[in-house]
Amino acid sequence: MGYSLDSLRMIGFLIPFNTGIKMIEFKVEDRIFEMFPEFLSGIVVCKEIENTGVDEDIMRMLRTAEESNRKEFVLEGLGSIPYFKEWRRAYSSFGVDPTKFKSSSEALARRAIKGNLVPHINKLVDSYNFISLKYHTPCGGEDTDKLNGDIMLKYAEGDEKFTPLGTEQEVAINRGEIIYSSGKEVICSKWNWRESEKTKLREGTKNAFLIIETLPPITDQVLKDATEELGNIVSRFCKGTEYHFIGFDNRSCQIC
Repeated sequence: MGYSLDSLRMIGFLIPFNTGIKMIEFKVEDRIFEMFPEFLSGIVVCKEIENTGVDEDIMRMLRTAEESNRKEFVLEGLGSIPYFKEWRRAYSSFGVDPTKFKSSSEALARRAIKGNLVPHINKLVDSYNFISLKYHTPCGGEDTDKLNGDIMLKYAEGDEKFTPLGTEQEVAINRGEIIYSSGKEVICSKWNWRESEKTKLREGTKNAFLIIETLPPITDQVLKDATEELGNIVSRFCKGTEYHFIGFDNRSCQIC
């Protein structure tokens, strides 16, 4: 399938389609592009995958990426590195202190630089953590079978419900905060800071939506490379059998 990166807001892979799954779209609110016209995402849609167990090859890749971060960066001044500085600017734009709440890519890099090994979670999470460390991009994922409706990247209205990862307590979301939502439920707060307990990727996850997010100075070619590599990893280690590029001009795409 041909495509032009100049004409696409997003690129991604589809790892085989199952017609029994509910129809879900991924959409980006227009205001996001008004504030961040160079924002891009790569999408990997996973269908009927095998996510159980530990794969030592993935873990070796993850450890190599951690070591590369330790060699490339130091903690002092990490927030001024362009990869992370733009996300700090983005967080500040919707009223979040980026010295307290850091983008997922900066938080992961900090962990690696400090020598704290990123733990095994499951093969999907291990895979996108590797990609995040290698390409310095925020990455995340959701179990699409747990969603209440379309995924939307949007500014919060303030009445959404959110139960953060690792908790059972619902917390408030501030109006104007950038979130990922599914219906009235928040599935990731502060853009890419904290995911939801309900839609987190588990070993039993069979169908998933993975996303790589970029702001400058990450180029569209780097995004393409990162998305392609993540798609290949999922296909290899989670028993996907084929994939192809999908794309859309501006704001939305069907993920299942």
